Amino acid sequence: MIRKLRVVACLKLCDLRSNSKSMDYSGGDEFEDARTRTSLFSIADAFEEISNLIIDGRNGDFPVLKLNPFCDACSFVSVLVIHNPLFGFQVRDLEEALERYVSLSSVIDYDVKWKTVKSRGSHTHNLRRVRRGLDLIRELFQNFL
Repeated sequence: MIRKLRVVACLKLCDLRSNSKSMDYSGGDEFEDARTRTSLFSIADAFEEISNLIIDGRNGDFPVLKLNPFCDACSFVSVLVIHNPLFGFQVRDLEEALERYVSLSSVIDYDVKWKTVKSRGSHTHNLRRVRRGLDLIRELFQNFL
């Protein structure tokens, strides 16, 4: 019963997050209407933006990934990760880290400096958990294809 309620809540949340634009098949490009309607396209666009930022930032030895676009992309994914409700809390923790840090590397550097990388509640620990959730979603979608 609880699992069914989670699924229903997830579906409602997906509907709330997606555009409320109604599907009109009377004319125009139906694919574009579907593209603005689904959360999956929002997720794909957000991570494509991150990919472009990484590619554009490769002027030096190692690209700097800003924390803000990463948190935005992860907030879209949190709707899909219903098996781990803590995923949303971990993403929110990273969003709170935006007040202190600009990039993911600065978050990691701070926790490495203070030796809190593996400590529960540290930003890096939460980043590792978010990465695991993203890896799980990636594997699921690759298996679907």
